[in-house]
Amino acid sequence: MKRKLASGIIGLLPALLLAGCAATMVRTTTGSRLGKPAGTPPDQTQPGYSSVPAPQGPKLTISVMDLNVTSGLSPQEVSMLTDKLLNEFVNTKFYKVVERSKRDEILKEQGFQQSGACDQGACLVEAGQLLGVQKMVGGTIGKLGMMYVVELRVMDVKTGEIDQAFSRKYAGDVSNLLDAMREAAVVFSGGIVTPATVNPAGPTVQPQNRRK
Repeated sequence: MKRKLASGIIGLLPALLLAGCAATMVRTTTGSRLGKPAGTPPDQTQPGYSSVPAPQGPKLTISVMDLNVTSGLSPQEVSMLTDKLLNEFVNTKFYKVVERSKRDEILKEQGFQQSGACDQGACLVEAGQLLGVQKMVGGTIGKLGMMYVVELRVMDVKTGEIDQAFSRKYAGDVSNLLDAMREAAVVFSGGIVTPATVNPAGPTVQPQNRRK
């Protein structure tokens, strides 16, 4: 009887070992397609990675003015880039963003007079006061030789000071500037981004103060 019981236990050992291995494999593969254990943080060196910290307290109200083109881009392209920048600010979940149509409606009702692009401090602050927002975003995009130059800034409407600045040069196709808009919104929100397609050719000016 004892001999039969021992033989039965020995016979079950291979099955138990296989079950244990299978459970280990399931835990590993469900944690990550790369075979990393569950709970492993994303690799910030991988292209396309982005992270924005959770907002602390109420969201800031913000409006994005139409970007000013200096050279090398059509009005339609600049309009698309402005929309892209606005949408990326929305995607950060960090701001309450005024829609472009609503912005234009309010500024028209308030009799806002603007000669040319509104990308400088005084104009941004005035527009922000009429819109009743805390922050204003503006800037320029242009082409210099084979490089696209992006200069963006966030203005504090109350103090009239530049909160943050984003300055980059990009080589390549104009479509890369779509990723540049995403990068700027993430950086302005205090996040980290590793662009997947943008080919940067110059350093980013790091933001000074994310919130006030």
